[in-house]
Amino acid sequence: MHTDGAQAPEVVHDDKFHDGRQKAERLLVDIGTMRYWVMPPGDQNNNGKATVRTHRGCYRELKEVMMEAAKRRSRQDLLNEFHKLNGLPAWAGIIEQKRRLADFVIRSSRKNEIWPPIKRDELKIITRRKPVPVWK
Repeated sequence: MHTDGAQAPEVVHDDKFHDGRQKAERLLVDIGTMRYWVMPPGDQNNNGKATVRTHRGCYRELKEVMMEAAKRRSRQDLLNEFHKLNGLPAWAGIIEQKRRLADFVIRSSRKNEIWPPIKRDELKIITRRKPVPVWK
């Protein structure tokens, strides 16, 4: 739609817009069943870079899924549940959370006496995201 620049007087501009790089506010985004925090560049937890992390509740759910798999004492189930995390986006904050979950998986495999114990090199963490062209 094209206009000549004039707007009808009944149009109310009540939306507030701001540059995300200037104003440091975290943004909560729901994508499917997951919730993500979008951290702006000025946030103190990400060294001046923008990043994304899973919401605390989603992180706890992921940890609970790993715990349940470890309680079943099935090594392959635990590895499969962990490798499902590679479907998450590869942002620095999420990669950091995956590494913490990897440490948790190793500790829980030892605690639940899964044999042979899971080693760190068996837990693959994808740290690069493949750029997808938007325009062709």
